[in-house]
Amino acid sequence: EGQIAAIGKSQCVVTFAMDGTILDANDNFLAAMGYTYGEVVGRHHRMFVEPTLAESDQYREFWENLRGGAFLSSKFRRTAKDGQEVWIQASYNPILDLNGEPFKVVKIATDITADVTLAENLSRAQREVLHDRLTSLPNRLGLSRFMNEALAEPDGTLSIFYLDLDHFKPINDTFGHHVGDHVLREIAARLKLALESDQLAARVGGDEFVVVAPGLSREGAVDLAARLIATVSDPIRHEKTSLTVGLSIGIAQAPVDSVDADELLRHADVALYRSKGGHRGTHSFFSDAAPGEDAEANRHLAHEMQFGIKADQFELFFRPRFTAEDRVLDAVEAQIEWNHPERGRLTAPAFMLLAESSGLVVPLGDWALRAACKAAAQWPLIVVSVPVSSVQLVSGDLPSAVLLALREAGLAAARLELRVAKGFGRLDLDRIRSDLARLREMGVRVVVEGQVVGEELTGGREGWPVDFVAIDPKTRSDLERIGHASVADIARLEALIGLNSDTIEGEASIRDILSLRLDRNARVVAFLNAEARSADAVRSLLSKVA
Repeated sequence: EGQIAAIGKSQCVVTFAMDGTILDANDNFLAAMGYTYGEVVGRHHRMFVEPTLAESDQYREFWENLRGGAFLSSKFRRTAKDGQEVWIQASYNPILDLNGEPFKVVKIATDITADVTLAENLSRAQREVLHDRLTSLPNRLGLSRFMNEALAEPDGTLSIFYLDLDHFKPINDTFGHHVGDHVLREIAARLKLALESDQLAARVGGDEFVVVAPGLSREGAVDLAARLIATVSDPIRHEKTSLTVGLSIGIAQAPVDSVDADELLRHADVALYRSKGGHRGTHSFFSDAAPGEDAEANRHLAHEMQFGIKADQFELFFRPRFTAEDRVLDAVEAQIEWNHPERGRLTAPAFMLLAESSGLVVPLGDWALRAACKAAAQWPLIVVSVPVSSVQLVSGDLPSAVLLALREAGLAAARLELRVAKGFGRLDLDRIRSDLARLREMGVRVVVEGQVVGEELTGGREGWPVDFVAIDPKTRSDLERIGHASVADIARLEALIGLNSDTIEGEASIRDILSLRLDRNARVVAFLNAEARSADAVRSLLSKVA
């Protein structure tokens, strides 16, 4: 506090609550902005921000980062009481309590308006605010201004292409960030050359770009998407190395999908996940519904799901799993549920097809991995089993996501099991095998649904790096059709646990909790699952079992 007081003698100092409410402001700041103390205390920080920025995702992310404890420093343009622009060089410093949690933010700023009044300096400052330093492309703010101006035109037709580079991360990890930066600059240059004078390319994140094009029909958008994919996929030379990246694109169009700039970007982002969830190097339109779903309802629910993932509306419950023969606790199986604010609690079958077809299963699956590993780290030694869609293997980097989740939680790989089920869309079997091999090398237990293995279930299984194959109803039917030796073992196990009893009700209840697997030696293993419960309830159960 003493240091802040000393700094306050020469600089602007403002204190905010974590929700952005102004708690205190010194005389230097009040003089720069033209307000009295009573006019600012108790009001929100947005009073100094232009309305367009105050309602943007960028501004919401600004406060989310501060609430997460991030230190932020940059040049900022603010609006004084008289409406004049005030430029400040400011740092926003989250202050932590004794538990290490941020409880307030102290802003220390210098009024640099005088330094940018000259045309040359003002132009440079404005460019820094509106453009990405690495690529010189417009940033999110520059993109937002362009989109708002285009949408304000009488016809208001606009196509938004959300671009994500495929295979960029391995380049960055293998050759270093300086080579990654070279690739990003080259991609930015190619995008600019591929566009018409009324179109714009912006960089909005690490390897994410957005292209905005007015006046395109759907057919015109398809042509531009194909041109962008071809432009980016050409090899990039760096010294003696040839580097190749791909491009996946999500497309939203105004006024069909929305006439709001932020919402169009979110819709294009959802469509991008669908592209990455199907087959990389393609494009998808937000307006294209998932199979079997009403288009409008699907778009609305996808938007709600995207928000729900960020707003912690999803929750994990866990089913203790026991060996059927001797009733020994083997693992706890995670299952995802959605606490929907209007529809109530939804189980996975109600939303998983949409998650897979939209590509949102990738961020949802990453969240489930981290949450399950974090929960398991608080339990005695027991395996946690997490459901995985084949879409996550085809479209994401599942081994890296698993490694990150294990490191964050401090959980041993041997305590994680992945249950891979066949999801929506095409199966890239070579890619799936490769990723499963990496996971088993890490020490993770891998269980794959029989529908994923397919015809290789009974022959050539050595080509599948898995610990178990789950016997789903279709797989069991296939085994019975070919007269596989495991069929007799299944019948023996079912008789042992009472499935051949005279009571239909009892048999049905057992089938509901029974799961069958083939191990690497083609032996049948049976499990029984208890009712799902919260992570805290699992901890209580494990303490009793121990």
